[in-house]
Amino acid sequence: MGCLLSRLYDNSLRTRGSRKRALKYRLDDEEVETKTLSPSSTTVPNYSASSTTEAAPSKAVSKAKPEAPKKEYSWDKRRKLDPKDFMCMGVEGETVVKAPGKINGQQFVVDGCANSKIFVFDHCASVTIDDCKDCTFFIGPTESSVFIRNCKNCACVFLCRQLRTRDCENCTLELFCSTRPVIESSSDLRFSCFDSAHEYEQLAQQMSSAHLSPFCNYWSSVYDFTPKSSSSNWSFLSSGDALGEAVVRAQRDIDLAAPGEDDRAMFHTHGERPLEGYSYHYLVLFPLRIKIQEAGAAAASLSFLRAVLASCGGDGKDAKVVQVNGCKLSQDEVDELNGSNVLEGPNGSTNSIPGNAFKVIGLEIASKESIKTMVMQAAGAELSQYKCVIVDQLELMAAFRTKGITG
Repeated sequence: MGCLLSRLYDNSLRTRGSRKRALKYRLDDEEVETKTLSPSSTTVPNYSASSTTEAAPSKAVSKAKPEAPKKEYSWDKRRKLDPKDFMCMGVEGETVVKAPGKINGQQFVVDGCANSKIFVFDHCASVTIDDCKDCTFFIGPTESSVFIRNCKNCACVFLCRQLRTRDCENCTLELFCSTRPVIESSSDLRFSCFDSAHEYEQLAQQMSSAHLSPFCNYWSSVYDFTPKSSSSNWSFLSSGDALGEAVVRAQRDIDLAAPGEDDRAMFHTHGERPLEGYSYHYLVLFPLRIKIQEAGAAAASLSFLRAVLASCGGDGKDAKVVQVNGCKLSQDEVDELNGSNVLEGPNGSTNSIPGNAFKVIGLEIASKESIKTMVMQAAGAELSQYKCVIVDQLELMAAFRTKGITG
């Protein structure tokens, strides 16, 4: 019994001793020994900075690392675009002109305009024109489509990959279109080829930026989704200029210069309009091996055509440019055209189109009298580097005229 009481007393002393054990706190990473607290104590040591007790030394404040400069990406340097700069909404009785560089390949929208002139001398991604009346439009090279809807009494000049009209009435359209123009639910539309008199210096570069080839203009191959049985919804414009002097005046107002005669890039063609009395046709063909040759080929082709027309007294008299086309041909088509070549080289040799050509360019000319000698001489001079082939079979020309056309 005595031993048991002794052990209980010892345990009690150890318990009370543990209650009086010194408590330790860590302030600013340094240990400070506190006062021993008795069970009856009600005071707590003050460790604030104003305490009369010895304060713990403060830890040195580390210096913040300087922030690295923000990395600048290419898209941060882009010009901030305002959507209003690419719209023409509700304009009435005004003239709106967009100079080269103002659209720069963006989409352009026209809506609800009346009695206005809207000129875009720049390349666009796509263009929509809705609900306009009595307006004049010039829209520069457009990479995809120009879509004109619910418009009346408008005169238009468009250069585009695709043209679509819907619910339009009494409109003239002067076109460069590298696919078949499509009309729907429209009436009294009149078409003509883009007039080279409307060219300006930046047009050739804008055509390239819009990925449009000057050789592929199918302005006259109109397709009507909603034809009438009694009459046609469209016709060819008798004169080639749909806008008169309006475009030239607008170009002059913003100091747009016309290109020199040797720097022009666009072809004015007769298209599929009837050719009465023009019994002689010549198709001059030559290959391009790489795409980069196209600009030089266009200049050489225009020089060739000017030489032929000048020798015939000028376009509209004894000879006309019917169509220009550039497309890829199959080996069978190449063989057929080579076999019909009427152009002889020196010592009776003949040129031929290679089957691996990137593109074959064709220039079709019609005349009232035989100008075979003139065509050969001009081809031998202006197009000598391309080793031309000349075909005089109308059936082959008709097949080549719309070869490669889409839309």
